[in-house]
Amino acid sequence: MRSFMKVGGVGIAAFVVAAGCQESDDVPPRAVVNPNAFALQTGFPSDIEIVGAAGLDGIGFVYDGNVVQAVRLGAGTLSAPVGISGFTVPSGFGFGDDLLILSASQGLATTSSGNSTSTPVSRVFVFNPTTGNQVQNLDVARSHTFPAGTVDTQGATVTTITQANVAGVAYMATSGFQGKLYVVMSNAKSFGNPSEYFPGTVQVFAVDWSLGTPVATTPTTVIRTTDFNATHATPFVDPNSGDRFVLLVNTGKVAVNSGVGAVTSAGSVDVVDADSDAIVATLPLGNAGPSFSDVGVRTFRNALTRRWESRGLLGGAVWGHLYEVDLSRVDELFDGAASPTTYGAGVLHGASSPLVLTSGASGNDYIVEVECSADGRYAFASSFNLGEIRVVDFGTGSSPGLNAPTGPYLIGNPATFVSANALELRPGTFTGPEVFALTGAFPGPATVASVETGLRVSGR
Repeated sequence: MRSFMKVGGVGIAAFVVAAGCQESDDVPPRAVVNPNAFALQTGFPSDIEIVGAAGLDGIGFVYDGNVVQAVRLGAGTLSAPVGISGFTVPSGFGFGDDLLILSASQGLATTSSGNSTSTPVSRVFVFNPTTGNQVQNLDVARSHTFPAGTVDTQGATVTTITQANVAGVAYMATSGFQGKLYVVMSNAKSFGNPSEYFPGTVQVFAVDWSLGTPVATTPTTVIRTTDFNATHATPFVDPNSGDRFVLLVNTGKVAVNSGVGAVTSAGSVDVVDADSDAIVATLPLGNAGPSFSDVGVRTFRNALTRRWESRGLLGGAVWGHLYEVDLSRVDELFDGAASPTTYGAGVLHGASSPLVLTSGASGNDYIVEVECSADGRYAFASSFNLGEIRVVDFGTGSSPGLNAPTGPYLIGNPATFVSANALELRPGTFTGPEVFALTGAFPGPATVASVETGLRVSGR
Protein backbone atom coordinates (compact mmCIF):
# COMPACT_ATOMS: atom_id res chain seq x y z
CA MET A 1 0.00 0.00 0.00
CA ARG A 2 2.68 2.37 -0.95
CA SER A 3 3.61 4.54 -3.90
CA PHE A 4 6.78 4.30 -5.97
CA MET A 5 8.20 7.34 -4.20
CA LYS A 6 7.54 9.02 -0.91
CA VAL A 7 5.71 12.31 -1.52
CA GLY A 8 7.89 15.40 -1.69
CA GLY A 9 11.12 13.50 -2.18
CA VAL A 10 11.21 11.92 1.27
CA GLY A 11 12.10 8.61 -0.35
CA ILE A 12 13.94 8.07 -3.61
CA ALA A 13 14.07 5.02 -5.86
CA ALA A 14 16.16 4.70 -9.00
CA PHE A 15 14.92 3.05 -12.14
CA VAL A 16 17.86 0.81 -13.08
CA VAL A 17 17.28 -1.57 -15.96
CA ALA A 18 18.44 -4.99 -14.80
CA ALA A 19 19.59 -7.94 -16.85
CA GLY A 20 19.74 -11.66 -16.32
CA CYS A 21 16.15 -12.22 -15.14
CA GLN A 22 15.38 -15.93 -15.27
CA GLU A 23 11.85 -17.04 -16.15
CA SER A 24 10.54 -20.07 -14.30
CA ASP A 25 9.85 -23.14 -16.45
CA ASP A 26 6.84 -24.26 -14.44
CA VAL A 27 4.34 -21.48 -15.00
CA PRO A 28 0.91 -22.99 -14.39
CA PRO A 29 -1.11 -23.34 -17.60
CA ARG A 30 -3.89 -21.14 -16.18
CA ALA A 31 -1.58 -18.20 -15.53
CA VAL A 32 -3.02 -15.05 -17.12
CA VAL A 33 -1.35 -11.63 -17.02
CA ASN A 34 -3.19 -8.46 -18.05
CA PRO A 35 -0.90 -5.41 -17.71
CA ASN A 36 -3.62 -3.05 -18.97
CA ALA A 37 -6.70 -4.18 -17.08
CA PHE A 38 -7.76 -0.63 -16.15
CA ALA A 39 -6.42 2.70 -17.42
CA LEU A 40 -5.68 5.40 -14.85
CA GLN A 41 -5.31 9.16 -15.18
CA THR A 42 -1.83 9.85 -13.77
CA GLY A 43 1.62 8.41 -14.29
CA PHE A 44 2.23 7.25 -10.74
CA PRO A 45 -0.83 6.29 -8.70
CA SER A 46 0.16 5.92 -5.07
CA ASP A 47 -1.88 3.12 -3.52
CA ILE A 48 -4.39 0.31 -4.00
CA GLU A 49 -6.76 -1.18 -1.40
CA ILE A 50 -8.92 -4.33 -1.56
CA VAL A 51 -10.69 -5.19 1.68
CA GLY A 52 -13.63 -7.47 0.88
CA ALA A 53 -15.82 -5.75 3.48
CA ALA A 54 -19.63 -5.95 3.36
CA GLY A 55 -20.87 -4.06 0.33
CA LEU A 56 -17.40 -4.02 -1.23
CA ASP A 57 -16.97 -7.62 -2.35
CA GLY A 58 -15.14 -7.61 -5.66
CA ILE A 59 -14.33 -3.89 -5.40
CA GLY A 60 -10.88 -2.30 -5.23
CA PHE A 61 -9.86 1.32 -4.70
CA VAL A 62 -6.93 3.13 -6.33
CA TYR A 63 -5.47 6.41 -5.11
CA ASP A 64 -4.76 8.03 -8.47
CA GLY A 65 -3.36 11.53 -8.07
CA ASN A 66 -5.84 13.12 -5.68
CA VAL A 67 -8.75 10.90 -6.71
CA VAL A 68 -9.79 7.66 -5.02
CA GLN A 69 -11.12 5.59 -7.91
CA ALA A 70 -13.31 2.51 -7.34
CA VAL A 71 -12.64 -0.46 -9.65
CA ARG A 72 -14.71 -3.62 -10.12
CA LEU A 73 -12.35 -6.61 -9.93
CA GLY A 74 -12.39 -9.62 -12.24
CA ALA A 75 -10.83 -11.03 -15.37
CA GLY A 76 -10.26 -9.09 -18.57
CA THR A 77 -10.86 -5.36 -18.79
CA LEU A 78 -12.01 -3.83 -15.50
CA SER A 79 -14.63 -1.11 -15.08
CA ALA A 80 -15.78 1.45 -12.55
CA PRO A 81 -18.67 0.07 -10.45
CA VAL A 82 -22.05 1.77 -10.41
CA GLY A 83 -23.08 3.24 -7.07
CA ILE A 84 -19.62 3.45 -5.45
CA SER A 85 -18.24 6.95 -5.82
CA GLY A 86 -14.76 6.80 -4.27
CA PHE A 87 -13.53 10.25 -3.26
CA THR A 88 -11.90 13.38 -4.67
CA VAL A 89 -9.50 15.26 -2.40
CA PRO A 90 -10.15 19.01 -2.45
CA SER A 91 -7.48 21.06 -4.21
CA GLY A 92 -4.79 22.88 -2.28
CA PHE A 93 -3.88 20.15 0.21
CA GLY A 94 -0.75 18.63 -1.31
CA PHE A 95 -0.23 15.29 -3.02
CA GLY A 96 -2.09 12.05 -2.34
CA ASP A 97 -0.09 9.22 -0.80
CA ASP A 98 -1.61 6.58 1.50
CA LEU A 99 -5.10 5.08 1.30
CA LEU A 100 -6.96 3.05 3.92
CA ILE A 101 -10.42 1.57 3.30
CA LEU A 102 -12.07 0.07 6.39
CA SER A 103 -15.64 -0.45 5.19
CA ALA A 104 -18.18 0.72 2.63
CA SER A 105 -18.65 3.90 4.70
CA GLN A 106 -15.18 4.39 6.22
CA GLY A 107 -12.15 5.51 4.23
CA LEU A 108 -9.05 7.57 4.91
CA ALA A 109 -6.66 9.25 2.46
CA THR A 110 -3.51 11.21 3.27
CA THR A 111 -1.93 14.20 1.53
CA SER A 112 1.34 16.04 2.06
CA SER A 113 3.52 18.81 0.69
CA GLY A 114 6.51 20.70 2.03
CA ASN A 115 8.75 19.61 4.89
CA SER A 116 9.18 20.37 8.58
CA THR A 117 11.32 23.47 7.93
CA SER A 118 8.89 25.04 5.46
CA THR A 119 5.15 25.51 5.92
CA PRO A 120 4.05 21.89 5.50
CA VAL A 121 0.64 20.63 4.50
CA SER A 122 -0.16 17.27 6.11
CA ARG A 123 -3.76 16.07 6.10
CA VAL A 124 -5.84 12.99 6.73
CA PHE A 125 -9.19 13.02 4.93
CA VAL A 126 -11.97 10.84 6.29
CA PHE A 127 -14.59 10.00 3.67
CA ASN A 128 -17.44 7.69 2.74
CA PRO A 129 -16.22 5.48 -0.17
CA THR A 130 -19.76 4.68 -1.28
CA THR A 131 -21.24 8.18 -1.43
CA GLY A 132 -17.99 10.07 -2.00
CA ASN A 133 -18.83 12.50 0.82
CA GLN A 134 -16.05 14.08 2.87
CA VAL A 135 -16.53 13.43 6.60
CA GLN A 136 -13.47 15.16 8.08
CA ASN A 137 -10.34 17.06 7.06
CA LEU A 138 -7.78 16.47 9.83
CA ASP A 139 -4.70 18.73 9.99
CA VAL A 140 -1.76 16.71 11.35
CA ALA A 141 0.99 19.27 10.69
CA ARG A 142 1.25 19.80 14.43
CA SER A 143 4.05 21.18 16.60
CA HIS A 144 6.06 18.68 18.65
CA THR A 145 8.85 19.23 21.17
CA PHE A 146 11.52 16.58 21.62
CA PRO A 147 13.42 15.93 24.86
CA ALA A 148 16.85 17.46 25.46
CA GLY A 149 19.68 15.75 23.61
CA THR A 150 17.66 14.87 20.50
CA VAL A 151 19.53 15.22 17.20
CA ASP A 152 18.66 14.96 13.49
CA THR A 153 20.41 12.99 10.73
CA GLN A 154 23.06 15.70 10.47
CA GLY A 155 23.81 15.58 14.19
CA ALA A 156 22.24 18.98 14.88
CA THR A 157 20.23 19.51 18.06
CA VAL A 158 16.46 19.29 17.63
CA THR A 159 13.98 21.02 19.93
CA THR A 160 10.56 21.86 18.46
CA ILE A 161 9.44 21.05 14.91
CA THR A 162 6.29 21.07 12.84
CA GLN A 163 5.53 17.45 12.05
CA ALA A 164 5.32 16.89 8.30
CA ASN A 165 5.07 14.30 5.52
CA VAL A 166 2.30 11.83 6.36
CA ALA A 167 3.91 8.53 5.41
CA GLY A 168 1.16 6.11 6.35
CA VAL A 169 -1.88 5.48 8.51
CA ALA A 170 -3.10 2.42 10.40
CA TYR A 171 -6.30 1.79 12.32
CA MET A 172 -6.71 -0.47 15.33
CA ALA A 173 -10.26 -1.20 16.54
CA THR A 174 -10.69 -1.31 20.31
CA SER A 175 -14.39 -1.87 21.05
CA GLY A 176 -17.72 -1.10 19.40
CA PHE A 177 -17.43 2.08 17.36
CA GLN A 178 -14.12 3.03 19.01
CA GLY A 179 -10.55 2.63 17.87
CA LYS A 180 -7.22 4.37 17.37
CA LEU A 181 -5.68 5.98 14.31
CA TYR A 182 -1.88 5.87 13.98
CA VAL A 183 -0.53 8.61 11.71
CA VAL A 184 3.12 8.16 10.72
CA MET A 185 5.17 11.32 10.09
CA SER A 186 8.55 11.13 8.31
CA ASN A 187 9.48 14.72 9.34
CA ALA A 188 11.85 15.61 6.50
CA LYS A 189 14.26 18.43 7.33
CA SER A 190 15.26 18.93 3.70
CA PHE A 191 14.65 17.16 0.41
CA GLY A 192 17.54 15.89 -1.67
CA ASN A 193 19.58 12.82 -2.50
CA PRO A 194 19.70 11.91 0.32
CA SER A 195 17.05 13.83 2.21
CA GLU A 196 17.78 14.81 5.79
CA TYR A 197 15.39 14.07 8.66
CA PHE A 198 14.28 15.07 12.07
CA PRO A 199 13.29 12.06 14.23
CA GLY A 200 10.19 10.25 13.04
CA THR A 201 6.95 10.48 14.98
CA VAL A 202 3.60 8.71 15.12
CA GLN A 203 0.54 10.65 16.25
CA VAL A 204 -2.13 8.52 17.90
CA PHE A 205 -5.72 9.79 17.66
CA ALA A 206 -8.82 8.44 19.39
CA VAL A 207 -11.60 7.46 16.95
CA ASP A 208 -15.35 7.15 17.54
CA TRP A 209 -17.28 6.29 14.37
CA SER A 210 -20.60 7.10 16.03
CA LEU A 211 -19.67 10.82 15.99
CA GLY A 212 -20.12 13.19 13.09
CA THR A 213 -16.42 14.04 13.32
CA PRO A 214 -14.98 10.62 14.17
CA VAL A 215 -11.27 11.38 14.67
CA ALA A 216 -10.26 13.51 17.67
CA THR A 217 -8.53 16.70 16.55
CA THR A 218 -5.76 16.39 19.15
CA PRO A 219 -3.61 13.25 19.49
CA THR A 220 -3.65 11.36 22.77
CA THR A 221 0.06 10.70 22.44
CA VAL A 222 2.99 11.14 20.07
CA ILE A 223 5.45 8.26 19.68
CA ARG A 224 9.05 8.97 18.69
CA THR A 225 10.37 6.22 16.42
CA THR A 226 13.69 4.53 17.11
CA ASP A 227 15.25 5.32 13.73
CA PHE A 228 14.86 8.07 11.15
CA ASN A 229 12.43 8.28 8.21
CA ALA A 230 9.37 6.58 9.66
CA THR A 231 7.43 5.34 6.65
CA HIS A 232 4.49 3.11 7.57
CA ALA A 233 2.43 1.34 10.24
CA THR A 234 0.77 -2.10 10.23
CA PRO A 235 -1.74 -3.45 12.77
CA PHE A 236 -0.75 -6.87 14.12
CA VAL A 237 -2.92 -9.07 16.35
CA ASP A 238 -1.12 -12.01 17.92
CA PRO A 239 -3.00 -15.10 16.63
CA ASN A 240 -2.48 -17.01 19.90
CA SER A 241 -3.29 -14.42 22.58
CA GLY A 242 -5.30 -11.84 20.63
CA ASP A 243 -3.10 -9.07 22.03
CA ARG A 244 -2.75 -6.08 19.72
CA PHE A 245 0.37 -4.38 18.41
CA VAL A 246 1.30 -1.86 15.72
CA LEU A 247 4.42 -2.40 13.62
CA LEU A 248 6.23 0.81 12.63
CA VAL A 249 8.62 0.75 9.65
CA ASN A 250 11.67 3.04 9.87
CA THR A 251 13.47 3.17 6.53
CA GLY A 252 16.45 5.31 7.51
CA LYS A 253 18.32 7.63 5.18
CA VAL A 254 18.59 6.29 1.63
CA ALA A 255 19.97 7.67 -1.60
CA VAL A 256 20.77 6.66 -5.17
CA ASN A 257 24.16 7.81 -6.42
CA SER A 258 25.05 7.25 -10.09
CA GLY A 259 22.38 4.56 -10.25
CA VAL A 260 23.73 2.70 -7.20
CA GLY A 261 21.71 2.52 -4.00
CA ALA A 262 23.15 3.69 -0.72
CA VAL A 263 21.75 3.45 2.81
CA THR A 264 23.52 5.65 5.34
CA SER A 265 21.50 5.16 8.51
CA ALA A 266 19.86 2.25 10.27
CA GLY A 267 16.40 0.89 9.58
CA SER A 268 14.15 -1.02 11.94
CA VAL A 269 10.69 -2.19 12.88
CA ASP A 270 9.33 -0.73 16.12
CA VAL A 271 6.71 -2.81 17.94
CA VAL A 272 4.09 -0.67 19.68
CA ASP A 273 1.81 -2.10 22.38
CA ALA A 274 -1.61 -0.90 21.18
CA ASP A 275 -2.92 -0.72 24.76
CA SER A 276 -0.21 1.60 26.13
CA ASP A 277 0.85 3.09 22.76
CA ALA A 278 4.47 2.68 23.81
CA ILE A 279 7.30 1.04 21.87
CA VAL A 280 8.03 -2.23 23.67
CA ALA A 281 10.57 -3.73 21.24
CA THR A 282 12.68 -2.75 18.25
CA LEU A 283 13.73 -5.20 15.54
CA PRO A 284 17.03 -3.76 14.20
CA LEU A 285 17.53 -4.34 10.46
CA GLY A 286 20.87 -2.52 10.12
CA ASN A 287 21.48 -0.37 7.04
CA ALA A 288 18.84 -2.28 5.08
CA GLY A 289 16.64 0.55 3.81
CA PRO A 290 13.31 -1.26 4.22
CA SER A 291 10.72 -0.11 1.71
CA PHE A 292 8.12 2.62 2.34
CA SER A 293 5.31 0.11 2.76
CA ASP A 294 3.45 -1.73 5.46
CA VAL A 295 4.76 -5.06 6.75
CA GLY A 296 3.54 -8.14 4.91
CA VAL A 297 2.48 -10.52 7.69
CA ARG A 298 2.18 -14.26 7.10
CA THR A 299 0.77 -16.59 9.75
CA PHE A 300 1.05 -20.37 9.79
CA ARG A 301 0.67 -23.21 12.27
CA ASN A 302 3.87 -24.84 13.52
CA ALA A 303 3.66 -28.54 12.66
CA LEU A 304 5.43 -29.57 15.90
CA THR A 305 4.03 -27.22 18.54
CA ARG A 306 0.66 -26.63 16.83
CA ARG A 307 0.98 -22.97 17.82
CA TRP A 308 0.43 -20.20 15.34
CA GLU A 309 3.58 -18.43 14.24
CA SER A 310 3.92 -15.11 12.45
CA ARG A 311 6.61 -13.57 10.25
CA GLY A 312 6.87 -10.05 8.88
CA LEU A 313 8.28 -9.36 5.41
CA LEU A 314 9.58 -6.08 4.01
CA GLY A 315 11.08 -5.20 0.63
CA GLY A 316 14.21 -3.15 0.05
CA ALA A 317 13.96 0.49 -1.04
CA VAL A 318 17.20 0.45 -3.07
CA TRP A 319 18.00 -3.26 -3.45
CA GLY A 320 16.11 -6.32 -4.64
CA HIS A 321 15.98 -7.76 -1.13
CA LEU A 322 13.42 -9.17 1.25
CA TYR A 323 13.87 -8.71 5.00
CA GLU A 324 12.19 -11.05 7.47
CA VAL A 325 11.38 -10.64 11.16
CA ASP A 326 9.92 -13.12 13.65
CA LEU A 327 6.76 -11.84 15.35
CA SER A 328 5.89 -15.11 17.10
CA ARG A 329 7.33 -14.25 20.52
CA VAL A 330 6.57 -10.52 20.58
CA ASP A 331 3.51 -11.03 22.76
CA GLU A 332 5.26 -13.48 25.09
CA LEU A 333 8.35 -11.32 25.60
CA PHE A 334 7.15 -7.74 25.35
CA ASP A 335 3.41 -7.30 25.94
CA GLY A 336 3.03 -4.58 28.58
CA ALA A 337 6.81 -4.04 28.86
CA ALA A 338 7.80 -0.96 30.86
CA SER A 339 10.63 0.01 28.50
CA PRO A 340 11.65 -0.88 24.94
CA THR A 341 14.07 -3.72 24.21
CA THR A 342 16.26 -4.22 21.16
CA TYR A 343 15.14 -7.63 19.91
CA GLY A 344 17.98 -8.67 17.62
CA ALA A 345 17.07 -12.35 17.86
CA GLY A 346 13.79 -11.54 16.11
CA VAL A 347 15.57 -10.45 12.91
CA LEU A 348 15.82 -13.52 10.69
CA HIS A 349 17.03 -11.68 7.59
CA GLY A 350 18.34 -8.12 7.94
CA ALA A 351 20.99 -6.06 6.16
CA SER A 352 23.73 -8.61 6.86
CA SER A 353 21.77 -11.62 5.53
CA PRO A 354 18.97 -10.51 3.19
CA LEU A 355 16.85 -12.77 1.06
CA VAL A 356 17.93 -11.75 -2.45
CA LEU A 357 14.78 -11.61 -4.55
CA THR A 358 16.14 -9.85 -7.66
CA SER A 359 19.68 -8.98 -8.71
CA GLY A 360 19.98 -6.43 -11.43
CA ALA A 361 22.66 -3.89 -12.27
CA SER A 362 24.69 -3.36 -9.06
CA GLY A 363 21.98 -5.29 -7.23
CA ASN A 364 19.70 -2.29 -7.48
CA ASP A 365 15.94 -2.60 -7.37
CA TYR A 366 13.03 -1.28 -5.34
CA ILE A 367 10.71 -3.91 -3.90
CA VAL A 368 7.69 -1.68 -3.52
CA GLU A 369 5.39 -3.95 -1.55
CA VAL A 370 5.10 -7.46 -0.16
CA GLU A 371 1.71 -9.11 0.43
CA CYS A 372 1.10 -12.58 1.87
CA SER A 373 -1.60 -15.13 1.08
CA ALA A 374 -4.23 -15.95 3.69
CA ASP A 375 -2.81 -19.44 4.19
CA GLY A 376 0.63 -18.03 5.03
CA ARG A 377 2.38 -20.01 2.32
CA TYR A 378 3.04 -17.49 -0.44
CA ALA A 379 4.46 -13.98 -0.60
CA PHE A 380 3.92 -11.71 -3.60
CA ALA A 381 6.33 -8.82 -4.20
CA SER A 382 6.46 -6.06 -6.79
CA SER A 383 9.80 -5.17 -8.41
CA PHE A 384 9.83 -1.54 -9.48
CA ASN A 385 12.92 -1.76 -11.70
CA LEU A 386 12.03 -5.01 -13.44
CA GLY A 387 8.31 -4.25 -13.74
CA GLU A 388 7.50 -7.68 -12.33
CA ILE A 389 5.47 -9.49 -9.72
CA ARG A 390 7.57 -12.15 -7.98
CA VAL A 391 6.15 -15.08 -5.97
CA VAL A 392 7.90 -16.81 -3.07
CA ASP A 393 6.76 -20.19 -1.75
CA PHE A 394 7.47 -20.58 1.97
CA GLY A 395 6.01 -24.09 2.00
CA THR A 396 5.31 -25.08 5.58
CA GLY A 397 8.71 -23.97 6.88
CA SER A 398 9.43 -20.92 8.97
CA SER A 399 12.05 -19.35 6.69
CA PRO A 400 12.46 -19.99 2.98
CA GLY A 401 14.96 -20.44 0.40
CA LEU A 402 13.61 -18.23 -2.34
CA ASN A 403 11.45 -20.88 -3.96
CA ALA A 404 9.60 -19.47 -6.97
CA PRO A 405 6.70 -21.79 -7.81
CA THR A 406 5.52 -19.61 -10.65
CA GLY A 407 6.35 -16.43 -12.54
CA PRO A 408 7.84 -13.90 -12.60
CA TYR A 409 4.96 -11.95 -14.11
CA LEU A 410 5.88 -8.98 -16.26
CA ILE A 411 3.38 -6.14 -15.89
CA GLY A 412 5.72 -3.27 -16.77
CA ASN A 413 8.44 -2.54 -19.30
CA PRO A 414 11.89 -1.47 -18.06
CA ALA A 415 12.91 -0.34 -21.54
CA THR A 416 10.14 2.29 -21.55
CA PHE A 417 10.26 3.03 -17.81
CA VAL A 418 7.01 1.33 -16.90
CA SER A 419 7.38 0.00 -13.36
CA ALA A 420 5.50 -2.31 -11.03
CA ASN A 421 4.26 -0.49 -7.93
CA ALA A 422 1.87 -1.18 -5.05
CA LEU A 423 -0.04 -4.47 -5.08
CA GLU A 424 -2.91 -6.18 -3.28
CA LEU A 425 -4.27 -9.73 -3.08
CA ARG A 426 -8.00 -10.16 -3.43
CA PRO A 427 -9.52 -11.67 -0.27
CA GLY A 428 -12.39 -14.14 0.02
CA THR A 429 -13.74 -16.69 -2.46
CA PHE A 430 -13.76 -15.79 -6.14
CA THR A 431 -12.70 -16.85 -9.62
CA GLY A 432 -10.19 -15.00 -11.78
CA PRO A 433 -7.11 -12.96 -10.88
CA GLU A 434 -5.89 -12.86 -7.29
CA VAL A 435 -3.16 -10.21 -7.74
CA PHE A 436 -3.95 -6.60 -8.63
CA ALA A 437 -1.05 -4.18 -8.94
CA LEU A 438 -0.39 -0.64 -10.06
CA THR A 439 2.05 0.22 -12.80
CA GLY A 440 3.93 3.49 -12.96
CA ALA A 441 4.65 5.17 -16.26
CA PHE A 442 6.51 8.28 -17.34
CA PRO A 443 4.91 10.42 -18.58
CA GLY A 444 1.84 8.24 -18.09
CA PRO A 445 -0.85 7.19 -17.84
CA ALA A 446 -0.42 4.19 -15.56
CA THR A 447 -2.70 1.16 -15.23
CA VAL A 448 -4.12 -1.42 -12.87
CA ALA A 449 -2.65 -4.79 -13.85
CA SER A 450 -4.13 -8.17 -12.94
CA VAL A 451 -2.42 -11.53 -12.55
CA GLU A 452 -4.06 -14.93 -12.22
CA THR A 453 -1.23 -17.22 -11.12
CA GLY A 454 -3.11 -20.51 -10.97
CA LEU A 455 -2.07 -20.99 -7.32
CA ARG A 456 -5.68 -20.45 -6.22
CA VAL A 457 -4.85 -18.30 -3.22
CA SER A 458 -6.50 -15.26 -1.67
CA GLY A 459 -5.42 -12.32 0.44
CA ARG A 460 -5.73 -11.87 4.19
